[in-house]
Amino acid sequence: MTRWRAAEAAAQRLLAAQEWRAQLADAVRRAAEAEYVTVVTCPPQDYLAAQAGTSPRSHQPLTEQLFVRFLPRIEKTTEGMSAGAPSAEVYAPLDRSPDREMNLELKRVLFTPAGIESLLHVFLTGADRRPIGWISVGLGSPSDQALARFAVPLKQVAEQASQTLRGAIALAEGCGVRPTLPQEAELAQLSARERQIVRLVMLGLSDTNVAERLQLSETTIGSHMKKIFRRLKVHSRVELAARFGATGRATVVTPDSDLVQGLRPDTSE
Repeated sequence: MTRWRAAEAAAQRLLAAQEWRAQLADAVRRAAEAEYVTVVTCPPQDYLAAQAGTSPRSHQPLTEQLFVRFLPRIEKTTEGMSAGAPSAEVYAPLDRSPDREMNLELKRVLFTPAGIESLLHVFLTGADRRPIGWISVGLGSPSDQALARFAVPLKQVAEQASQTLRGAIALAEGCGVRPTLPQEAELAQLSARERQIVRLVMLGLSDTNVAERLQLSETTIGSHMKKIFRRLKVHSRVELAARFGATGRATVVTPDSDLVQGLRPDTSE
């Protein structure tokens, strides 16, 4: 339990966001003797703006693949953060998700090659109980054994982490920090899906790339783009980027790299 106390202490520390995620991921991995841990933070219920700290750092590509290839599909199930107020309980998403085909693909493509047999997951929540992040723990043991051993201490760590994030948000607001940029007032007139598309377009993704990321057809993306142009009174992607590029790059999902140009993951050791 000493290692779990260290993980709770890491969750309580008020640090720069990237450092906080990285240290907490390391502490949880040591406590659970896990193969893989990722700590994610994001604006309320906005997974596309998520930023992740992964332990060990060598598994950062796993996080990138999870975000780019699978997170949009997860969001379409009852397990996504868009589904409403999440439970604060620790659970095994690969056992509970209704998308059996996706679960098998996740195991085959990502988890089995990394020595991960089960995945535990718990949401981090804001003052209004909306999700503002999550912790995922990949283990080499079956999910029933993992839950029996780690559900209670992992939940305690998540509760501490949620409290830290709520306090940080309240402190920033108390200092007059505004969480939105001026352009976002204009983006507020768009639907949630249209804002997601704008953010991805600002990264230079084509309609084809956006469609793949959001698991939609190119025709649907094209239809959304026409509505976006009309509502924002712009006539081209160039004009859209000139007006909203900074906002898009400030808020889009971060695992990065060769897979998605312009995204930058946590890389601290």
